[in-house]
Amino acid sequence: MAALDVQVTDDRRGEGIAAEALTFLRQSVHERGLSRLVIPVRPTTKDRLPSSSMEQFLGRRRPDGSSADPWVRAHERLGGQFVKVAPFSMTIVGSLAQWQSWTGSSLVEGANVVDGALAPVLASTELDVGVYVEPNVWMEHTVGQPESADGG
Repeated sequence: MAALDVQVTDDRRGEGIAAEALTFLRQSVHERGLSRLVIPVRPTTKDRLPSSSMEQFLGRRRPDGSSADPWVRAHERLGGQFVKVAPFSMTIVGSLAQWQSWTGSSLVEGANVVDGALAPVLASTELDVGVYVEPNVWMEHTVGQPESADGG
């Protein structure tokens, strides 16, 4: 089973809702007799280090060895394992005027850091285009099989 989008609004973060959602998804996998849950994860603090590669970002660990990112850490705590980085999970292309309207700031030639973005937006003033390519992380949860009706 794959969960394509799990979100918690900013005003509700830190309340354990993400862990509850993951627990529910894992239970749903179990109840359906499946054994794997795969989730593309957008790390919640990656936007603070947009110029770092996702691999570098994932290498950041807390003293206890868990991920420095809260959303990746929630997956790890519930048994999720890192599978791979998906370097091109989402691409947004727009004119420089569109990027101005979306972000409230003008892009300059080259790499631009944009609030909330996990990677820089690449801009060409000559071509009048800005391109954003967002990576994500694939996490996999292995879920035990439910017991059969005869207890086996």
